[in-house]
Amino acid sequence: MALLAPVVGSPVQELMQDTLKGAVVALLTLVGAFAFFWRQRDRRDPLRWHFLLWFPLILFLYALGSMAWSHTYLAGVEAVRWFLAGLLFWLGLNTLSRERVGLLAWGIHLGAVGAGVWAALQFWFDLNLFAQGPNPGSTFVNRNFFAEFVACTIPFGALLLARARSMKQVGLLAVTNGFVLVALMMTGTRSALATMWFNVLVLLPAAGWWLRGQLALGAWTPGQRLLAGGLLLATVGGLGAIPAGNPKLLAEQRGGHALERAFTRTGSIGLGDESLGFRFLFLRETAAMVRANPVAGVGAGAWEVAVPLTQDLKVGIENHGYAHNEFVQLLAEYGLAGAAALFVLLAGVLRAVWMTATDRRTDALAEAPIRVTALASLGALAVTSALGFPWHMGSTLAMGALCLAVIAASDARLGGRPSRVGASVLVWRASYGQLMALVTLVGSLLAVYVSVQAAQAEWRLVRAARLGQLVSGSGDADHPKWNETKASMLSALREGVALAPNYRVLIQPPVEQLTRWRDWKNAAWGWEALSAARPYALPPMLGAARARAMSGEPAKAQAWIDKVRKTRPDSPAWMGIAVVMAAQARDDLRAVELATEAIGKGLDDFAMLNAAFEAAWRASRHDAAQVFMEKRMDAYPSTRQAGLILLGNMFTTGTRQPQRALTYFKAAMAISAPAERASLLPRIPPVYWADLGFPNGAPGAGVR
Repeated sequence: MALLAPVVGSPVQELMQDTLKGAVVALLTLVGAFAFFWRQRDRRDPLRWHFLLWFPLILFLYALGSMAWSHTYLAGVEAVRWFLAGLLFWLGLNTLSRERVGLLAWGIHLGAVGAGVWAALQFWFDLNLFAQGPNPGSTFVNRNFFAEFVACTIPFGALLLARARSMKQVGLLAVTNGFVLVALMMTGTRSALATMWFNVLVLLPAAGWWLRGQLALGAWTPGQRLLAGGLLLATVGGLGAIPAGNPKLLAEQRGGHALERAFTRTGSIGLGDESLGFRFLFLRETAAMVRANPVAGVGAGAWEVAVPLTQDLKVGIENHGYAHNEFVQLLAEYGLAGAAALFVLLAGVLRAVWMTATDRRTDALAEAPIRVTALASLGALAVTSALGFPWHMGSTLAMGALCLAVIAASDARLGGRPSRVGASVLVWRASYGQLMALVTLVGSLLAVYVSVQAAQAEWRLVRAARLGQLVSGSGDADHPKWNETKASMLSALREGVALAPNYRVLIQPPVEQLTRWRDWKNAAWGWEALSAARPYALPPMLGAARARAMSGEPAKAQAWIDKVRKTRPDSPAWMGIAVVMAAQARDDLRAVELATEAIGKGLDDFAMLNAAFEAAWRASRHDAAQVFMEKRMDAYPSTRQAGLILLGNMFTTGTRQPQRALTYFKAAMAISAPAERASLLPRIPPVYWADLGFPNGAPGAGVR
């Protein structure tokens, strides 16, 4: 798993990288568990237990319970996540000997090297094999996820190098460790870079000096030391100075090679940074959620469901699925249960640090290198967890579980009396092994089924999004030639929603395309499906209200408006749809009144301004109509030409002020290309043509 999960990636957009890696981790964990329990089917001797196992167990039990009262699907996902993490941790506790930790370190390091090769190819040669976000993301969704994973692997590579005895091993591992560092530098991910600098420049060298008696490096010859240091520096300096060949990365202007990118990005860390500012915003919104639900939390996995209730309406973050701080998000979702789990984690890790630093027994000193390695990796995970969401990524969560297993297994090997905050025994019977073998076998089959279902849902939803982009990108989405493509898109969307109704990130893009095409009936269904998945999010409710209003269903539209007002009484967002509905009902004065109030509260919705302008024109509120149209032209500059012509026509037929009308018509001509001006005449009363330079309706010399 440690080798395979980071190296494999999906080459097609229809299968997300997270889904693939999550499936790999889940299947290998369950298959490994089945093999373990099958071997224990006749066992009667106790197995190992550890205090730290309460961390995933508490979260698993709470997630199961919150399925009954919170968001069932998301809580179920959380329960599965923590069950698998706990199972992997427990398996490691009961199988990892000191020798096997060495094999694990090789798997982790080679996995990092393999993933780094993909990242380097993306950085140097613009490899586009994997579907993902910002490069170089290797086989991960984006470069941040890749960097967070690699940062946790660095201590294991260092352990292998420090244990190397032959010149060949020393040289090879110096090169591979240097390459992993360069691959991380290529990402420019600052939280991961910060942990890298600390581990490489401070913690790992200090640990190597302290534990030199337990490591092969303590007996290295001068030639081996020179080889290790020289090759490590040469690899970082040489590979790190190779120019990037990825035009997207060069366009970011964050460094033309890996070293420059690493130094530039590290130097940009500061309180005034925009990205860090967003993290503080997420933290503030999540803290408000904690204050509102301090005991029970909002439910496992339900942060993205509940955040619209506490968000800042001016800079809302409801489109994000995570708080970008795993610890605070855990408190917000799990309440006191999350606090208890974090206490277990903190107490267990601090005890491990204390025991590693103070236990001077021979066996303890022999265990110290692998304990320091696991603790350093957990430290890297903790830093990235404070600024991201690595616990929600399959490969990185598995790394954390394995590190805890390394520490717990070491505690068990060191012996002594069972400890309430350390290792202890778990009573075992043969029937337990037989039952768990059956459970994990069924779980493996279920994991295969769920993975296939998830892949099918993603294939359909991504296909729907791509077909929608194809039609909209053509520039003539209303042409009948696209009818068959639209039907295929809608069919794929409906099938995808049926398989995965909570997949908000993939459902929303095709629904937005339906709205853009003014397919109001189907758009209403799509927005309502999104609202069912995220019941407190305002955009789906507003989208449903607008679609119902435009499809001639005012009662249903009003029901959605009422829901918006009930969900967030302090939000003026509902007013835009209300203006459209009032204008449709020819309640023009009400539309003008609402639109005026909405503009005062900062709304500049295009449909609202359009409807308000038409209502004000019909109601002979020409000054208000002028305000609405000028607001529309300011907010949507591409509509200025059409807006000026509409204002000219209003002052022609409404207040009959020909000079003001002519001023607007001239302004429309002035911002138009000379070749385009004659085509505007059918939209302008003929009485103005001569003044516009077209005395006979034909192209003239220009505007006078």
